[in-house]
Amino acid sequence: MPDFIVQEYYLNEEPPREMETTIKAATAIDAIRSIKFWKHATQFTCVKGDINRQAHTQDLNGRNGCNAEMKGN
Repeated sequence: MPDFIVQEYYLNEEPPREMETTIKAATAIDAIRSIKFWKHATQFTCVKGDINRQAHTQDLNGRNGCNAEMKGN
């Protein structure tokens, strides 16, 4: 399985926080869903053309989100 760089941001928290981790997963969506907070995410976007290699999701107000991108992409 490839490595994904997963970036989380939580702007609703005080102070806001951002985290970056490397996760082994089959797809970018699987990498995002492996994080407890994002386990049930259902809506994903892709800005780099291949949803399996890069994906992003966010909460309803857009202040918390998570992006995964295949390492070396």
